[in-house]
Amino acid sequence: MHGLNFRFGRWRFAPGVRPTLATLFFLVLTVWLGHWQSSRAEYKRGLQARFDAALRESPIHVGSTLLDRESVLYRRLEVAGHFDAAHGIFIDNRVHAGVAGYHVLMPFVVDGERSAILVNRGWVAAGATRAHLPVPPLPPGRLRLEGIATDPRGRYFEFAGAAPKGRLWQNLDFDRYARAYPLPLQPV
Repeated sequence: MHGLNFRFGRWRFAPGVRPTLATLFFLVLTVWLGHWQSSRAEYKRGLQARFDAALRESPIHVGSTLLDRESVLYRRLEVAGHFDAAHGIFIDNRVHAGVAGYHVLMPFVVDGERSAILVNRGWVAAGATRAHLPVPPLPPGRLRLEGIATDPRGRYFEFAGAAPKGRLWQNLDFDRYARAYPLPLQPV
């Protein structure tokens, strides 16, 4: 049984019920996906505007008072102090220019305070074997850093049982790291 039956000269168009329903389903799905993409684009434009506005503002000085994560996100921060190399961690499986390596995350202890902020010091190549972690150079003495506040609580896909092995982590679990670190950590 055909619900529609059209003739165009010698051509006859008589779709069945299933193809008609399938076409309607995919038409609605396509319109919905287009709307979803437009919503995502609007969200990303808003995020970019927030990021651009935050970069124009003067840097926030980091001290002993814990910052409000939402109010400083994507803002420039400035801090003086020194790196705590003993508590640095390596985030595994990070590739740069086709070379396997790690992101080096290290706490930066705020001058004269009993608090720290976790700093991504960048990427370092893995050694010849994975048994020995690289030793990134450490600037000596007191430093003044300026950087962008990002959210350390990003979501990553991770296999169950992928717990950190010493200083080698698959992903940053900020809450776990903050519990293990001896000083209070800034939330960005």
